[in-house]
Amino acid sequence: MSRGARLAIMLFTALAAAASSPVLAADAKASFPPMRLLKTPEGTRFGLFGKKPAAPAATLFIIALGVDEMATAPARRYTTTGRELAKDGWLYVVLDPPCHGYDRKKGEPAALAGWAHRVKAGRDLMGPFVKRCTAVLDHLVAEGYTDPDRVAASGTSRGGFCALHFAAGEPRVRAVTCVSPVTNPLALSEFDGVTDEQVRSIGIDSLAERLVGRAVWLSIGNDDQRVCTDDCIRFARKLVTATRRLKREMKVVPIELVVAPSEGHRSIEDAYQLEARFLRKHFRSRQTDDEFHSGSKVKPITVAQILQQVLSADRNVSKGKSGQPPIRMASCSSDHRPGRSPFLSILFPRFSTCKRPTR
Repeated sequence: MSRGARLAIMLFTALAAAASSPVLAADAKASFPPMRLLKTPEGTRFGLFGKKPAAPAATLFIIALGVDEMATAPARRYTTTGRELAKDGWLYVVLDPPCHGYDRKKGEPAALAGWAHRVKAGRDLMGPFVKRCTAVLDHLVAEGYTDPDRVAASGTSRGGFCALHFAAGEPRVRAVTCVSPVTNPLALSEFDGVTDEQVRSIGIDSLAERLVGRAVWLSIGNDDQRVCTDDCIRFARKLVTATRRLKREMKVVPIELVVAPSEGHRSIEDAYQLEARFLRKHFRSRQTDDEFHSGSKVKPITVAQILQQVLSADRNVSKGKSGQPPIRMASCSSDHRPGRSPFLSILFPRFSTCKRPTR
């Protein structure tokens, strides 16, 4: 058999294997919208997915890797939530995190090693990044792309850390979602030798009070030693505590933490779908509230109709026809009297170890 024939057979075999792979086959069939590279009048570079809408649209800022990388196949998973929300008319935007892409300075390490380098040198790591995000948001609002009342920020790993800083510094960001986020830089191997004092200026604990009132969704693997699962859980508790202290009138704290099995520092199963569902629910409820307060007519419902709906739902659940996925919800809660622990809901797919506290 000739060498050319052997190569042809090998190529055919590889293509057949790729087509039979559920992941690769799905990726090949998926529609990935093109990214447009744009700049603000001040020169801030960003990537925009989606055409200019007829009316200002909801917009999601997605932070993970550099702008140019985010349009490539390996990084497409980070924009999964944006593609999902685009079905509802959302736009999504990507920017360079610190020490990535055009933000990397000559002579400094890239990525997280660059973060540690800047922190050790006493340079402002997150301030310039937040300013660039705000400049892009200002530009999108001014140009009629973005509805300033429907803005969210999302990030994976280091991008989650960036998204939290952006939301804390920009009040127009109404919700922030993070997949396997960095919540303590000192947990990163790149920060070996960095002191508590050196990271104090970027410490995420200082953001809790500035995030009060915003909807926050966090997901983390139950044994993520790269960014530390316990640090993520602790930050969620801090957010809830700050909200209870500063907004006592809130009956439900809009903080959701999802802890589930995952391999190492990987996203939990269906993380981006759960993230999209959280954002849809939050902004849908905000729209309903706005319509109510603006005096929009609400269709009345009778007591009999309410009872009928409740009985119907009860019958469906008892027959296993609720249509909900097999996910169990475990709630760690207590009353809201002074001295009691505030509410936190933790979602555990397939298993639950959360118990009510003993009195």
